[in-house]
Amino acid sequence: MAIEQQRGEPILIVVVEDNSDDAFMTMRALRKLSPSPTIKLVRDGAEAVECLIGDGACHPEMVFLDLKLPKVHGLEILRLMREDPIARSIPVVVLTSSDDPKDIATAKELGASEYIRKPIDWLEYAHLLCVAAEKFMSSGACGN
Repeated sequence: MAIEQQRGEPILIVVVEDNSDDAFMTMRALRKLSPSPTIKLVRDGAEAVECLIGDGACHPEMVFLDLKLPKVHGLEILRLMREDPIARSIPVVVLTSSDDPKDIATAKELGASEYIRKPIDWLEYAHLLCVAAEKFMSSGACGN
């Protein structure tokens, strides 16, 4: 399912990440997408629930979600999103350092669109983010 840009407005991507270095790298990679998205950074699980679910939701076109978050775990956020009538259709790419098979299986069961283990190498990380985003955008997303 491709994300369509509406009325020339930038696509909104929410990045849920509590680690400052990982947030910086993620946002840097996503800023290279074309067309350039608006990126909202959310730093903990409670803020993510508020941003993504219910009356005050920001209604992004895509979410990049860490699992190991303060206040509310990323898998719980994903479960709540899939129970919400509006948020359930938003593509969610799980970005995590966890290679626990249980986390991977649970994320897939809960409807994660992609599961990306955070690599150490910046170029590999940027490439994986770009490829994941490109799957859900209506045109080629990866910039040079």
